[in-house]
Amino acid sequence: MEMKYKKSKLFLPVNHPKISQPIYVRFDGKAIIYHGQEVNQYLVKGKHRRGHYAVCIENTQLYRSRLVATAFVPNPDNYPCVLHNDCNSTHDYYRNLSWGTRQMLGQNMIANGLTERPTEWRGHSKISHPEALKIMGRLHNGEAGRKIAAEYGVSEMTICRIKKKHSLLKAQQHEN
Repeated sequence: MEMKYKKSKLFLPVNHPKISQPIYVRFDGKAIIYHGQEVNQYLVKGKHRRGHYAVCIENTQLYRSRLVATAFVPNPDNYPCVLHNDCNSTHDYYRNLSWGTRQMLGQNMIANGLTERPTEWRGHSKISHPEALKIMGRLHNGEAGRKIAAEYGVSEMTICRIKKKHSLLKAQQHEN
């Protein structure tokens, strides 16, 4: 089997600085070979919607998308991030990957309709969007943030963040 993947155009070697031997990666990431044996892949759940596939080689966790991009996708501008063009982080086919910056990643997500909620979505906050708007009105009328924070059972920092976010949104609206 070792000779098959080394001569195949489906696999390309990747030299990683923390790994002593080359890693052979298939064009879609479905097979990763190290020392002549296929490496087990696992799904890493976290901040990402679907998670990312990864492998562990020599006690180093490597993301499958980065290995495929390093092997098959040119990076002439030396960008640091691997972008999934369809925003599906488990779809690691080389034609779905490109290199870019974190800003380009955000623009790609907006283009794919994945960040429609920045003005209304409040994450895990105790304060809903309508409540945040009421708080902004109270702050605008001169009410103290400390009093509002105590009333809602949140920190003053939460109130400051609401004020900052809504100030930034107003500034963006005036620019447009």
